Amino acid sequence: GYAVAAYYKDSLMRVWSKGVLSTAAGVAAGATVMTFPAGYRPKEIQRKAVEGNGATVQFVSISPTGVCTVEVLIGAAGSLDIDFSFLAEQ
Repeated sequence: GYAVAAYYKDSLMRVWSKGVLSTAAGVAAGATVMTFPAGYRPKEIQRKAVEGNGATVQFVSISPTGVCTVEVLIGAAGSLDIDFSFLAEQ
């Protein structure tokens, strides 16, 4: 199957996320899909282009509170490839 969703921080304070999130029912635009813990959050809002629903470009936003939201509806039986990185607040 697909890579399990996960994240880590390297020695240069860059947070890396990877994996695929799947949904049977769909996810509304603006919905939270994950939250990064303290120490793994960006200083400013980050906007990342990711693959969703097979090949459609979607956008996620990661806030300084660690909340990661989708900007566009993810349809039923959809998925979101969360391969992106950002510099953690220092």
